[in-house]
Amino acid sequence: MDRTIRTVEDVLSLLDGLFAPGADRWTTGAADWWDGFYADRSKPVPFFVAKPDENLVSYLDRDLISPGRALDLGLLERVLAPGGHLAMTRFAAGGMGSELPDAEFYRASGLQGGLAYTPESLRLIFSDFTEVELRRMRDEPAESALFGEDFL
Repeated sequence: MDRTIRTVEDVLSLLDGLFAPGADRWTTGAADWWDGFYADRSKPVPFFVAKPDENLVSYLDRDLISPGRALDLGLLERVLAPGGHLAMTRFAAGGMGSELPDAEFYRASGLQGGLAYTPESLRLIFSDFTEVELRRMRDEPAESALFGEDFL
């Protein structure tokens, strides 16, 4: 018998290991999957368009944020500058993405294509931050200069 769980990182590694290697895009070999996914921009993926997100343009237009440097590394709270802003785009509950309880993803060994979030769950998860705006993205027509899908 081996008992090797000592740290939070050990627990996270254990939980990650509960997902089958090919189950989702963040398991073993995920970097190769993501590299391949983003390499072919001709695929019909809505967010492959060369347009700014309508919500980010809206934040700038309403002076909720000011132009400046941006860091896009996923969700890295430790690198958020003092006074900085965190903007996220996630699947919206009732729009797209799985609404299973968190524990069910580990029981099923997969993320079911992505996680959907309710406004309440996002407020709980990010309760250490000051909320400026929480809303669905506005749907933008194909001819718009902006990207927007209301399932996000």
